[in-house]
Amino acid sequence: MKIKHLHRNIFFALAAAVVVVGASTLSAATFNGRSELTFDINDEANPNAVYDQFSDRGLRLGENPAPNYTVEDTSQSLYGYYPVDVDESEAFQIGGVTHWNGRTVEGTSPDSIVFNVNLDLGAAGNQTFTFDVNYTQGDGTASDVYSIPDSALSQQTFEINGTTYALELLGFGQNPGNLNADFITGTEYTNSKTGVYGQFVEIPSTVPTPAAAAFGLAGLSLLSLRRNRNKRATQ
Repeated sequence: MKIKHLHRNIFFALAAAVVVVGASTLSAATFNGRSELTFDINDEANPNAVYDQFSDRGLRLGENPAPNYTVEDTSQSLYGYYPVDVDESEAFQIGGVTHWNGRTVEGTSPDSIVFNVNLDLGAAGNQTFTFDVNYTQGDGTASDVYSIPDSALSQQTFEINGTTYALELLGFGQNPGNLNADFITGTEYTNSKTGVYGQFVEIPSTVPTPAAAAFGLAGLSLLSLRRNRNKRATQ
């Protein structure tokens, strides 16, 4: 009978340890506010690029071969704020991009564009997240291409109720169920438009290693054994 009780105590101790190790995965938050997308160019990453930033939402990309007769590639963030009302790991639209594929001297455009995601999250305050989105100028009359970077998780983080979160850039598209890592524009002298989507992800403060988890389980098991021995000694 005592052995059965001992096994039962060990079982509950192990279950408790599993709950402790996995507790962080059960936490979640709802994010409310609004989002705005603006642009910039990192000059250090694009030392030889030619561009004109005519607003925080607009960029002319590359050298115009005939300024009086044509317009070079032009990228603009769609005006307006986008509502945010999502849970953790739920895709939402952070902004939009419209692109004019104009006439541009080959090799003169930037290789990347800084996307600034400006979020007003109410109680969590105003947050800005930056991403270096890859940009490839098309040859001749070919399409230009925006690409999500390999590292799509923001370096900037923020906290809600003691939990740390970051913003992850997910992709381009017209709805969150059909996103692509690339935004391929139309060919020369066409205008293209796309939405830009992201999601909030939790950044664990401490992730227990397998060895640490095993050590914790062993400690709880030992504690259970000691308690049962003390009970037998007093009987």
